[in-house]
Amino acid sequence: MSRRAGRGRSGPGPRGGGVHIGANPVGGRGPSLAEQTLLLCCLIGATQMTWGTIVPALPLYVDRFGATALVLGPIIAAFGFGRVLANIPAGILLRWWKPRPYLWAVSLLLVVVTGLTGLAPGADWLIGARVLAGVLGGAAITIGFAILVSGAPPARRGRVMATVTAVQMSAGAIGSFLGGLVLTWFPLEAVFLVASVPLALVLAWDAVRPAAHYWLPRGRSAQPADAPRTVVEPVETPPRTVVEPSVTPGQVYFDKLSTASTSSTDEMVATHMLASPSEAPHQVYFDKLSTASTSSTDEMVATRTRAAPLETDATPTVVEPVETPRADLTTHPTTLVEPVETPRADLASRPAASETGPSAPNYAGVGVAAIVIALALSSFATFFARFGGEQGLVPVAAYDTGGLTPLTLGVALAAATLLSLAALPVVGSLIDRGYRLAVLVPGVIASAAALLIFPIANGPWLFALAIVLYGLATSVAGIVPTVLMSEAVPARQSGLVVGITRTAGDLGAVAGPLVALAVYDSNGLWPAILVIVALLLLANLSLARLLLHTRGRQK
Repeated sequence: MSRRAGRGRSGPGPRGGGVHIGANPVGGRGPSLAEQTLLLCCLIGATQMTWGTIVPALPLYVDRFGATALVLGPIIAAFGFGRVLANIPAGILLRWWKPRPYLWAVSLLLVVVTGLTGLAPGADWLIGARVLAGVLGGAAITIGFAILVSGAPPARRGRVMATVTAVQMSAGAIGSFLGGLVLTWFPLEAVFLVASVPLALVLAWDAVRPAAHYWLPRGRSAQPADAPRTVVEPVETPPRTVVEPSVTPGQVYFDKLSTASTSSTDEMVATHMLASPSEAPHQVYFDKLSTASTSSTDEMVATRTRAAPLETDATPTVVEPVETPRADLTTHPTTLVEPVETPRADLASRPAASETGPSAPNYAGVGVAAIVIALALSSFATFFARFGGEQGLVPVAAYDTGGLTPLTLGVALAAATLLSLAALPVVGSLIDRGYRLAVLVPGVIASAAALLIFPIANGPWLFALAIVLYGLATSVAGIVPTVLMSEAVPARQSGLVVGITRTAGDLGAVAGPLVALAVYDSNGLWPAILVIVALLLLANLSLARLLLHTRGRQK
């Protein structure tokens, strides 16, 4: 085997040092892998802050322009529309463009566009700026997540995803509070400037201490960090020369060729036997070719052993094993090769790696299409409620009937996010123990119940309580679809499924503000809230039915 095959477990690294898995510095100097992971997570979180910080400000812009709540719908939907346009192209371009300059260019443009949005002289300019911000923000999130997922070491991938979730939720809490705080003492334009500052600071962090491990162009010319580097060198093998002993009756030859594939899906077994049916066996010859590899390369070991015939008082004669070159099956005079191909595993029905746990449901018999449809409907409803309710109806109603100020609205939104963050370990433990349905159903029902409090809230405290309950319930229920996706979707289809569900969610982000605020403007708060409640319940019903279908098979 070539020594080049064992080049390192973490694959090719930057010049001057290898990338080590764990919390050790890259190449012995510079930021540790843990710091680099945190940096990329903060980059994603700071990107989300560019639109989370301005949530309390958008309804005030409508008042400045002298428009009704109906205009706020297109302003919020414009951002979701930009994300729909950017998601798929941004991921495709990552195949050819280097990740660091690509993400830097998109992020710098987002900083500039966000800072200048506050200067929009009218609603049409504001809508255009939000579309552009949606394109850049959606591209940045897509690129950031793709880099994070592909670069995360498999042994630490769960912790990396937990870290990015925690950072995202923390960024949402800080953004909402920061936006309300700025609006208390500064004009509207200042909110957009402040919203762009965190992303600029994280880019400066990467400029000083770059996340070198994650900037490797894995999708273009390098392999994933933990993929072993395989070097296959063609070797000419001379025909095997075998000195045959004196032929005795009952001589039996076994030649067995066994190959092990790195994908464990194709196996070939070749055997042959030449025996005399009338004589007792005296001599047995074994030729065994076995493959073993430490880095997905093939090594061939051939061992030939002969045992002398044993009689009553005979002394055994043992011939030491002799290494022989690779067998040439095409020239072996007594070889009868009958290849038998094992059927390739059905990737569409193969369970994901995480399904092997004792509490994971059994998704056998559930088609991937049914799972994708359920996940897409849930994603659509979640984003419909988030953009149409949390970022649309709630701020408008908070100022009109709830008696909240921008600062108290920001505090309520931040409190909801912080409570959701604190509940993550408990919810995650329940889900790991198999209580997926018991988490999803109460979470969805609690979300619907919290929404129904808004029309009857007659003071700032009750309205703020409804905001906190709604944010906590939706966060709890939203964890289950992510876990279901990782369990039920085959690894080779995960990228496609993520793209479908993200697109469905962004379509909900476009439709939510348009529908909810249009209904609110024409019919009031109650009908608008009921639209969101009905969609949440109906969309998650298919997800609950799917979990019920697998619950009986759970062992």
